[in-house]
Amino acid sequence: MMRKTLSLFLTWLFLTFVGMYVVQNFVKTPSQSYFWGDLWNVINEAKTILDQHLQTPSDKKMTDEMIHGFVNAYGDKFTQYFSPDELLSFQTMIEGDFEGIGAYVEESPNGIYISGVLPGSPAQKSGLLPGDLIQSVDGLSMHGKTANEAVQKIRWPAWTPVVLDIFSSVLATKKQVTLIRQELEIPIIADELLGNVLHIELLSFNDHSGDDVSQVLLKHAGKYSAILLDLRNNGGGTLQAAVDVGSLFLDSGKIVATVEGSLNEQHISYGTMNVKTPLFILVNGQTASAAEILASALHTHLQSPILGSQTYGKWSVQELFPLKNGGQIKITTAHWRTAAGELLDGKWITPEYVILPTPKDITDGIDSQKEQALKIIKEKIKK
Repeated sequence: MMRKTLSLFLTWLFLTFVGMYVVQNFVKTPSQSYFWGDLWNVINEAKTILDQHLQTPSDKKMTDEMIHGFVNAYGDKFTQYFSPDELLSFQTMIEGDFEGIGAYVEESPNGIYISGVLPGSPAQKSGLLPGDLIQSVDGLSMHGKTANEAVQKIRWPAWTPVVLDIFSSVLATKKQVTLIRQELEIPIIADELLGNVLHIELLSFNDHSGDDVSQVLLKHAGKYSAILLDLRNNGGGTLQAAVDVGSLFLDSGKIVATVEGSLNEQHISYGTMNVKTPLFILVNGQTASAAEILASALHTHLQSPILGSQTYGKWSVQELFPLKNGGQIKITTAHWRTAAGELLDGKWITPEYVILPTPKDITDGIDSQKEQALKIIKEKIKK
């Protein structure tokens, strides 16, 4: 028994050191004044005390929690550890099909909050909105939980119920909702012709985003006098996809973004369609990363007005590094400069036309930001 315990302990420590090595190469290392010399003794002492008073967790849970804690200590909110189970969940989301309620969740100092909901999903039908705080899942408090822990509790299996206690940040009220998980496909693009304005909603970026937007533009060719590119709740995706979309509107050779860090690269548009129709961009607090880069580039080169509420403010690049336990660490390795050359990490885009959502968006099921944006656009294109 002692030999098995020692073996598990050594495995744990090895994986933790692997994680340390990877993170230390890209993220500022916390103080190491006594860290290395006393690490073994402190961990062994703490484990002995805990084992005397509490039920010993599985070696898998202990390994995952240890690496989570170590990675979190570096203080970069976009650097995180994915256990093998969490990695599978992450990859499934990237591929576009999953089981769940259709809500994106993120961490904040106030707790786990909903950063976006999929159209037609159980989350949207139950009235959940971006900004809502998830206080508990099936009676389990989410206080102190990571976004990945919340996802693991909320998702799968399909066709089973999950109970959420929600605090609405818009209405400042609490409510409890019961949702039935479903098999869902993540929609990437939606379009509609609203009078003479073409509304294109991009919820994320993937390898097909440029082609998808191109097909929408061709489908409605000759029917619109302005375009509203809706990037609300778009948390980003690949930068190349943002360049592909930007190239539909920008002339060849225009800078979309510059990456500085482990790689120094300049991303340039290549002018595929040369669309000259007046373009307006709608954003909100969940517009982040590559979506912010695209909005900034279109505003810089085309003077496209930005409408809505201030964006999230994520201008960093992450890479995935594998670990020997099958997990991976996602680490911030670089930062983006805008097309104008600004380094905005931690700062957000403030729209030229500020349009805030109202409580009626919930009670009446309307989209006041889009309605107000359309009014502004129609006034602008009259002139």
